[in-house]
Amino acid sequence: MRRMVLLVGVFLFTLFHNEWKKVNVYSLMSPSFSVSLPQEQIIDSIPIQKKKIALTFDDGPTSDETVQILDLLKEYDAKATFFVVGSRVEHYASIVEREIREGHGVGNHTFHHLIWTRNVSEKQLIKEIELTQEAIFNINGYQPSLFRPVQGFYNQKLVDVVERSNLQVVLWSQKHVFNIAKSHLFHTSGFLYC
Repeated sequence: MRRMVLLVGVFLFTLFHNEWKKVNVYSLMSPSFSVSLPQEQIIDSIPIQKKKIALTFDDGPTSDETVQILDLLKEYDAKATFFVVGSRVEHYASIVEREIREGHGVGNHTFHHLIWTRNVSEKQLIKEIELTQEAIFNINGYQPSLFRPVQGFYNQKLVDVVERSNLQVVLWSQKHVFNIAKSHLFHTSGFLYC
C-alpha cells in the first residue's frame, strides 16, 4: 500500500509541477491496430480553462488494490472512473457497488479483458460488451456509458460496435502502469488532461 501511495504521489507531484502539455494518445498505441478518428468518436482529452486531470483505472476490480485506491480517493475527496472487467465484476460486486455509491464512474472494459485484434469477431466483441453491461447493471441498476478498449487497441469497426451499444470510447492522454509487487498484478491507470 505504501509503495502504491508513493508511486501515485510522485507521479501526481511530477505532473502538477512540470510544464503542462497535451500528449498525443495515438503515439502510445500500436499503429497496426489503432487509427486516428474524429474527436467526437474517441475521447482522449477534454479542453477546459483550468488545469485538471481525470483519474481512470483499468482491469479491476481486485480485492486489495481497488479497495486501497478507493480508500485513498475517499481520504482526498477525489473521484475517478474505473473501467471494469465484467468477469471480475461478478466476483467483486461489493467493490463495484462501493465505486458507484461513492460517486465514481464505472465503465466497460470487456468481460474477459479481450484485446481487440483482427482475429476477434464483431459478434464476440458485442457479446463481451453486453455481458459486462449486464454484470454492472445487475449490481444496482447502474448503466455505464463509457468503454475503454483493452490496451487502447481499436479501429473503426470497434468504434462502430461500441457506439451501437450506446457507449463512448475513452482512451487516455497519459498512461501509467503500476506493478503491485505483492500480487504481481499490473494495474493500468490513465490520466486525461482536462
